[in-house]
Formats: sequence, structure tokens, C-alpha cells
Amino acid sequence: MFALDKICHITYSVEGLENIPKDHVGIALCKHQSSWETYFLPLLFPKFGYIAKRELLWVPFFGWGLALMGPITIDRKNKSSAMQQIITEGKACLQSGRWVLMFPEGTRVASGPLANTN
Repeated sequence: MFALDKICHITYSVEGLENIPKDHVGIALCKHQSSWETYFLPLLFPKFGYIAKRELLWVPFFGWGLALMGPITIDRKNKSSAMQQIITEGKACLQSGRWVLMFPEGTRVASGPLANTN
């Protein structure tokens, strides 16, 4: 975040931090507008598990690093299996004291109305 500020002049402000509980975990849903939030959210939720599409693990270097973070990787083509996996592994993640971070629209979208997920 420091480098983005100094090199790219990207700044941000966070409102509502008082609403994030410090004594227990939960599920954080975020609109996926860019790659920026995937790097920023871990600053707010230091112990977390991402829900990510399985194909991301195949990206050299990035995918390998992602795999080390222990994400919940799903096959988005098999929706019923993916949903069951999110429920099962998400519960385990929460029970181990880790937040579950999810982008419910499934892919990056511009700000504004929700993407058509059909």
C-alpha cells in the first residue's frame, strides 16, 4: 500500500472500521472492482481464507503464493459442488479463527449496479 501511494499516487480511506468485530470472525463480502482489494483486505482481516476460483492456482508465481495462503478453491463450472465446498470449508475456516473473504459476483466488475450472475 505504501508503494502504491508513493509510486502510483493511489490513496484510500476506510469508513466503518468500528463495525468490524475484533473479538470474533465472520464472512466479509466485497465487490470485486480491481486487484487492489485482494491485496488490501488482508490488512483489515489478518487471519483469513479467500474463496477463489481454482484456475487462479495455475497462474505462475501468483497462484503458487495464493496456494500457500490456504484458500478455498472452487470449480465455478460445477455450481452445486462449489456451493457445498464453500459451506463445508467456510465453516472449518471460521471455526479455526479465520475470516472468510468472498467476492460474491465472482469476477471483477465496474462500480455501480451488481453484475448479472446468471
